[in-house]
This record gives sequence, structure tokens and C-alpha cells, in this order.
Amino acid sequence: MLLTSPDTLRDSKRWYYPCKIFLAGSIENGNATNWQESFYELVLNKLRLASFHKMSDVLFFNPRRKEWNPNADNVELKTQILWELNYLDSSKIVFFYFAKGTISPISLLELGLTIPQDDVELVVVCEDDYFRSTNVNQTLEFFRGQNILSTLDEGANALAGKIMKSFKKE
Repeated sequence: MLLTSPDTLRDSKRWYYPCKIFLAGSIENGNATNWQESFYELVLNKLRLASFHKMSDVLFFNPRRKEWNPNADNVELKTQILWELNYLDSSKIVFFYFAKGTISPISLLELGLTIPQDDVELVVVCEDDYFRSTNVNQTLEFFRGQNILSTLDEGANALAGKIMKSFKKE
């Protein structure tokens, strides 16, 4: 299931999903490519090809609203920020995508928040021309011993693998 901001789940339903994934990454106030929904479909296709049968137990959180007012007032902005922090905090896997031609300061902040969390799995994609790919890669390698990936397809493969692995732990 894909839950898109500002939609929410009742608390009781939110905790049902054993595998929760937050899709962090370039949005740029709506100026970055809308990659989240197509990436979600790409991951689902990879899971289907691997004969994964627990799709109903997987919940993706998409912070990109279908419609966003770039001139949002503080109330709307706080609502969005709290939505993101709430679902970021409840996710066991966080996928990051840093697109070339973007700055993505909020995504960099979210990466900084999640790197020290040992109970959260990370998959990080930085396109080769992302202006801070070296910083992201070195930080991820230093704290996590892992490297960034460079394409959404590589990221989808890695994420599908982490999702399937999370069910083998049960």
C-alpha cells in the first residue's frame, strides 16, 4: 500500500504493517521529477518477479502531496513536517533519492536523522551529478559501512531485497 501525504492511517491500523518504508528524497517544493509513485510500482514489480507474497504487509509512505502550495502558510507547512517526521520515525526502512539538479536540504536533514538509528535500514541513491553525492557517500560509508547507489533501478533492487529479508527475520 502507498500512503501519500496528507492521508493518514488510524493508529491501530498503522501498527498492523510489519514492513514500513518511507520514501525520502528530492521534491524541491514540487520542482523535482515526481519519482515516488513510479518507483513504488518498480519495487512492487521486482517483488512480484521474486514471487514475494506478503505485499499486503508492506506499507510505503510518500511525503509528496498530489497538490502542494509552494506558498503554504505555517499551519500547512507544520502539518506536512509533522506528517513526514511521524512516518519517518515509524519506518523500519528508509529509501533516499537525491536527484541531479536538486539541492534537497530536507532530505539531507532526514538522512542525518536516520543514519544513527541502528534499527532502521537505509537504501540511498544519489545520481552521479547530485551536487553533494560525495558528502552523502562518505557519511554513509563512515557511519554505516555502505555506499550509495546511482540509479533508481539499483535502489529498487536493494529495497526489494531489504523488504524480503525483513520477513525472513520473523
